[in-house]
Amino acid sequence: MFHQTKEIEPFRISHPAEQPHSYISIMNSAACAVHQIERDPEMSKKPHQGTQLAQFVERRILELRTKKTQAEIAAQAGFNNANMVTMIKQGKSKAALDRIPGLARALECDPAYLMRLALEQAIGRTAAAAVIEIFGEPITENETTWIKAIRTASDNSDPRMTSRSQAAINAIFGK
Repeated sequence: MFHQTKEIEPFRISHPAEQPHSYISIMNSAACAVHQIERDPEMSKKPHQGTQLAQFVERRILELRTKKTQAEIAAQAGFNNANMVTMIKQGKSKAALDRIPGLARALECDPAYLMRLALEQAIGRTAAAAVIEIFGEPITENETTWIKAIRTASDNSDPRMTSRSQAAINAIFGK
Protein backbone atom coordinates (compact mmCIF):
# COMPACT_ATOMS: atom_id res chain seq x y z
CA MET A 1 0.00 0.00 0.00
CA PHE A 2 1.36 3.35 -1.05
CA HIS A 3 1.05 6.38 1.29
CA GLN A 4 1.17 9.84 -0.05
CA THR A 5 3.63 11.98 1.87
CA LYS A 6 3.11 15.60 2.58
CA GLU A 7 5.95 18.04 2.14
CA ILE A 8 6.90 19.68 5.42
CA GLU A 9 7.84 23.34 5.43
CA PRO A 10 11.36 24.02 6.66
CA PHE A 11 11.66 25.43 10.19
CA ARG A 12 12.17 29.18 10.11
CA ILE A 13 13.20 31.47 12.92
CA SER A 14 11.47 34.75 12.45
CA HIS A 15 12.76 38.15 13.38
CA PRO A 16 11.29 39.59 16.64
CA ALA A 17 9.74 42.44 14.65
CA GLU A 18 7.61 39.85 12.84
CA GLN A 19 6.30 38.49 16.14
CA PRO A 20 3.21 39.87 17.84
CA HIS A 21 3.69 42.90 20.08
CA SER A 22 3.33 40.77 23.23
CA TYR A 23 6.37 38.72 22.24
CA ILE A 24 8.49 41.87 21.98
CA SER A 25 7.17 43.10 25.32
CA ILE A 26 8.02 39.79 26.96
CA MET A 27 11.53 39.80 25.49
CA ASN A 28 12.10 43.40 26.61
CA SER A 29 10.90 42.53 30.12
CA ALA A 30 13.20 39.53 30.25
CA ALA A 31 16.13 41.62 29.03
CA CYS A 32 15.42 44.20 31.73
CA ALA A 33 15.31 41.48 34.38
CA VAL A 34 18.62 40.03 33.18
CA HIS A 35 20.14 43.53 33.18
CA GLN A 36 18.90 44.09 36.75
CA ILE A 37 20.48 40.83 37.88
CA GLU A 38 23.73 41.77 36.10
CA ARG A 39 23.74 45.13 37.90
CA ASP A 40 22.86 43.54 41.25
CA PRO A 41 24.33 40.03 41.37
CA GLU A 42 23.36 39.69 45.04
CA MET A 43 19.72 39.78 43.96
CA SER A 44 20.00 36.36 42.37
CA LYS A 45 22.53 34.86 44.75
CA LYS A 46 20.97 35.72 48.13
CA PRO A 47 17.20 35.66 47.78
CA HIS A 48 16.63 35.07 51.51
CA GLN A 49 19.18 37.55 52.83
CA GLY A 50 17.73 39.71 55.57
CA THR A 51 15.00 37.25 56.56
CA GLN A 52 14.50 36.79 60.27
CA LEU A 53 15.65 33.19 59.96
CA ALA A 54 18.93 34.14 58.27
CA GLN A 55 19.57 36.83 60.88
CA PHE A 56 18.72 34.51 63.79
CA VAL A 57 20.96 31.70 62.51
CA GLU A 58 23.81 34.15 62.04
CA ARG A 59 23.35 35.50 65.59
CA ARG A 60 23.22 32.00 67.14
CA ILE A 61 26.37 30.95 65.29
CA LEU A 62 28.17 34.00 66.68
CA GLU A 63 26.90 33.25 70.18
CA LEU A 64 28.05 29.62 69.95
CA ARG A 65 31.43 30.31 68.31
CA THR A 66 33.35 29.59 71.54
CA LYS A 67 31.60 26.21 71.90
CA LYS A 68 31.44 24.83 68.34
CA THR A 69 32.34 25.55 64.75
CA GLN A 70 29.91 25.99 61.88
CA ALA A 71 31.03 22.61 60.56
CA GLU A 72 30.09 21.04 63.91
CA ILE A 73 26.73 22.82 63.86
CA ALA A 74 26.08 21.54 60.32
CA ALA A 75 27.00 17.97 61.31
CA GLN A 76 24.82 18.11 64.45
CA ALA A 77 21.94 19.46 62.34
CA GLY A 78 22.30 16.51 59.97
CA PHE A 79 23.50 18.40 56.91
CA ASN A 80 25.75 16.41 54.59
CA ASN A 81 27.20 19.64 53.23
CA ALA A 82 28.97 21.67 55.93
CA ASN A 83 28.39 24.82 53.84
CA MET A 84 24.61 24.53 54.21
CA VAL A 85 24.60 26.45 57.50
CA THR A 86 26.64 29.22 55.87
CA MET A 87 24.22 29.31 52.94
CA ILE A 88 21.24 29.63 55.32
CA LYS A 89 22.81 32.38 57.41
CA GLN A 90 23.84 34.34 54.32
CA GLY A 91 20.38 33.98 52.78
CA LYS A 92 21.58 31.95 49.80
CA SER A 93 19.32 29.04 50.71
CA LYS A 94 16.13 28.35 52.62
CA ALA A 95 16.22 26.02 55.57
CA ALA A 96 14.25 22.88 54.74
CA LEU A 97 11.38 22.54 57.21
CA ASP A 98 12.21 18.90 57.92
CA ARG A 99 15.71 19.99 59.03
CA ILE A 100 14.50 22.54 61.59
CA PRO A 101 14.37 20.19 64.63
CA GLY A 102 17.98 19.11 64.05
CA LEU A 103 19.11 22.66 63.32
CA ALA A 104 17.41 23.87 66.51
CA ARG A 105 19.27 21.24 68.55
CA ALA A 106 22.56 22.20 66.90
CA LEU A 107 21.93 25.92 67.48
CA GLU A 108 20.72 25.20 71.04
CA CYS A 109 17.56 27.21 70.54
CA ASP A 110 13.80 26.92 70.82
CA PRO A 111 12.68 24.65 67.96
CA ALA A 112 9.17 26.17 67.91
CA TYR A 113 10.63 29.65 67.42
CA LEU A 114 12.99 28.43 64.71
CA MET A 115 10.10 26.66 62.97
CA ARG A 116 8.05 29.89 62.99
CA LEU A 117 10.95 31.73 61.35
CA ALA A 118 11.43 28.92 58.81
CA LEU A 119 7.71 28.93 57.98
CA GLU A 120 7.81 32.68 57.40
CA GLN A 121 10.79 32.23 55.10
CA ALA A 122 9.24 29.28 53.25
CA ILE A 123 5.66 30.46 52.74
CA GLY A 124 5.63 34.13 53.74
CA ARG A 125 4.67 35.94 56.92
CA THR A 126 0.92 36.09 56.20
CA ALA A 127 0.63 32.39 55.34
CA ALA A 128 2.74 31.44 58.37
CA ALA A 129 0.44 33.51 60.60
CA ALA A 130 -2.56 31.67 59.12
CA VAL A 131 -0.96 28.29 59.85
CA ILE A 132 -0.32 29.33 63.45
CA GLU A 133 -3.85 30.71 63.77
CA ILE A 134 -5.30 27.39 62.63
CA PHE A 135 -2.97 24.97 64.42
CA GLY A 136 -2.08 27.11 67.42
CA GLU A 137 1.13 28.55 68.75
CA PRO A 138 3.79 25.83 68.70
CA ILE A 139 5.38 25.07 72.04
CA THR A 140 8.60 23.32 72.85
CA GLU A 141 9.11 20.17 74.86
CA ASN A 142 10.45 22.29 77.73
CA GLU A 143 7.37 24.52 77.64
CA THR A 144 5.19 21.40 77.76
CA THR A 145 7.05 20.36 80.91
CA TRP A 146 6.34 23.78 82.46
CA ILE A 147 2.64 23.47 81.60
CA LYS A 148 2.50 20.01 83.20
CA ALA A 149 4.21 21.36 86.33
CA ILE A 150 1.71 24.24 86.53
CA ARG A 151 -1.20 21.81 86.14
CA THR A 152 0.18 19.56 88.85
CA ALA A 153 0.87 22.47 91.23
CA SER A 154 -2.60 23.94 90.65
CA ASP A 155 -4.44 20.59 90.82
CA ASN A 156 -5.54 21.21 87.21
CA SER A 157 -7.52 24.28 88.25
CA ASP A 158 -6.57 26.37 85.16
CA PRO A 159 -5.06 29.27 87.11
CA ARG A 160 -5.14 32.68 85.48
CA MET A 161 -2.02 34.79 85.17
CA THR A 162 -1.99 37.42 87.90
CA SER A 163 0.55 40.16 88.53
CA ARG A 164 1.86 38.09 91.46
CA SER A 165 2.31 34.93 89.35
CA GLN A 166 3.90 37.00 86.54
CA ALA A 167 6.32 38.51 89.08
CA ALA A 168 7.20 35.00 90.31
CA ILE A 169 7.93 33.82 86.77
CA ASN A 170 10.00 36.93 86.07
CA ALA A 171 11.98 36.30 89.28
CA ILE A 172 12.72 32.72 88.21
CA PHE A 173 14.31 34.07 85.01
CA GLY A 174 16.05 36.99 86.71
CA LYS A 175 13.94 39.72 85.16
